[in-house]
Amino acid sequence: MKSNRFPTLAAASLAGALVAFALPPWGWWPLALIGVALFMRITVATTDVSSRTRFALGFIFAVSWFALGMGW
Repeated sequence: MKSNRFPTLAAASLAGALVAFALPPWGWWPLALIGVALFMRITVATTDVSSRTRFALGFIFAVSWFALGMGW
């Protein structure tokens, strides 16, 4: 996974941002479905990686979700 680490982490960050934009004050609720589906696709596609990498994916997803949603 070392060669594909950045695109995968960027996709996890994008998925978290999409879920954050589904919440107020933006309220674009269809983005939540897309963001969760994207994150699930990432986790299913990375079955051959270590637990540490999977933790990093979840952490990046959560941090991007929290950072954008913290404003309200």
